[in-house]
Amino acid sequence: SDIRTKPADVSYLYNYPSEITDAKKVYRVENFLEGFAPEPTDPTLEGYIFTGWYQEPDCINKWNFSDNGVALNKKYMNLYAGWKLNEQ
Repeated sequence: SDIRTKPADVSYLYNYPSEITDAKKVYRVENFLEGFAPEPTDPTLEGYIFTGWYQEPDCINKWNFSDNGVALNKKYMNLYAGWKLNEQ
C-alpha cells in the first residue's frame, strides 16, 4: 500500500533555547492523509530568529516540506524548531 494514503501524526516541537522555560510547547497535526506534512506558520520567540524545522533537537538536518514526505515509513514524526540569537 502507498504510505501517502496512511494517516500520520506530526508534532512540531518548538525546541526553545535552554534558558526559555516553555521548551515543551508543541503544535500537532493528527491523522492527515497527504504524503507531505503540512508546513505550519513560523513560530516566534522574542530575541531569536527562527531558522526552520529540523529532524532532530540538535537542528542538524533541515526538513524540506516540498521534498520530504512523511515517507519515512513512520506513522508518527517529530520536527524541531531551530533558533539563533537575534544580534541586531
